[in-house]
Amino acid sequence: MKRYVLFHSKRHPAEMGKAEVEAFLTGLAVERHVAASTQTQALSALLFRRS
Repeated sequence: MKRYVLFHSKRHPAEMGKAEVEAFLTGLAVERHVAASTQTQALSALLFRRS
């Protein structure tokens, strides 16, 4: 969550939606070169936190 919030210039997660999640996951792949499993884990964490 911390990296997600910082990625979006400290916006509150409640203000963000699908587009921001997609941008974050794309940023992980393109800028940080993380594995697909890491992206899946990040998505799962975001979904868990939002529920």
